[in-house]
Amino acid sequence: MMSFYDRKGVESWSQGIVPHFITCNAFIGKAYAQVLYGFIRDCMSGRSPLALDPAEPLYVIELGAGSGKFSFFMLKALLEMKEVLEFPAEKIVYVMTDFTENNFNFWNAHPMLKPYIESGQLDSAIFDAVGDTSIRLSHSGTVLAPGTVKNPICIVANYLFDTLCHDIFQVENGKLKEGLISVGSRRRSEDDPLDPEIIKRFDNRFKYEEVGTDYYKDEDGDEVAYQRILQWYVDYFGGADATPTAEGEGAAAAA
Repeated sequence: MMSFYDRKGVESWSQGIVPHFITCNAFIGKAYAQVLYGFIRDCMSGRSPLALDPAEPLYVIELGAGSGKFSFFMLKALLEMKEVLEFPAEKIVYVMTDFTENNFNFWNAHPMLKPYIESGQLDSAIFDAVGDTSIRLSHSGTVLAPGTVKNPICIVANYLFDTLCHDIFQVENGKLKEGLISVGSRRRSEDDPLDPEIIKRFDNRFKYEEVGTDYYKDEDGDEVAYQRILQWYVDYFGGADATPTAEGEGAAAAA
């Protein structure tokens, strides 16, 4: 999947390969902006444990910004509500991120985003939501990492988690099973195994093998949470003949 987005770049959206209108339009941009408005209002109420410092930037980081279309609509919506925000609008910094340089270069050259970049309201970075732990902003040079910011960071993950890696489990007759996939093609051989077009020729096969709820015992710091989730699956679906579930290890890393 990463190879697909890296090679196709913004063509993934401009050519209609990836459906996007339902998640990238003015209505959705305003809806997300309203959620951010509510968060800011609550934090500035004086009763929230997440108090905001108006003298410090409030970073809104979008993971997997893709074509940047959604980013533009949300930025526009935030600008329209600046008069009613209970936080200085000029201190809100929207950060577009993605793992591929193709998209990154496209944003920074786009004329519709240029005014936001020049005003300091928009910055960008190359960032892998699964593997990276810090973000270096391309325009300001600021590094965002644990302990480097004063205000809470707001994360936007619009149409992201379904494109990250997942583990598949099945609960069958009270037993937890791991889903294993053999990835194949309808062609006898593939010259380029990373060719995005292979997705059209997939011929995959699954098998399930029994595992314990301590499947993630080697995940430092998160193993207890993962085990509780898997145990809940077993307890809830234990009476079913076969119930598939998806555990988002990549999604959890991004979160």
